Amino acid sequence: QKLWFKTASADPAKLVFAITVKRTGRHVGNISLHAITARNHNAALNIFIGDPADRGKGYAREAIMLLLGHCFDSLGMNRVYLTLHSENETALRLYKLCGMKKEGLLREHECYSGKYVDKIVMGILKSEFNANEIKG
Repeated sequence: QKLWFKTASADPAKLVFAITVKRTGRHVGNISLHAITARNHNAALNIFIGDPADRGKGYAREAIMLLLGHCFDSLGMNRVYLTLHSENETALRLYKLCGMKKEGLLREHECYSGKYVDKIVMGILKSEFNANEIKG
């Protein structure tokens, strides 16, 4: 993990943040940007909440909204995007709640457990994002 962190923190095309519970400081997951391109002002988002007991409590939504605000207000990003398995209804609902829109479908893009799965591409533009207007 130390080697991974050293490599990740030295990569200018990647930012990794811990997701912690405010009251206790307990680490529940990570959120990151990767494939950051300064020329095109975009980046890919990835999020992971480790313990299933911590899912559905709003941690991911809050982390995404905070990171999107940082991307658009501080980092000068114009677009943030991600991909997800087409069968992951929970994640799809979450990303829609955060204002992301479906942009496309990558058919049989990934081999998962011996089966090819489609991936949905979702994204949000700076012009579409307003942390105060996103409802959930």
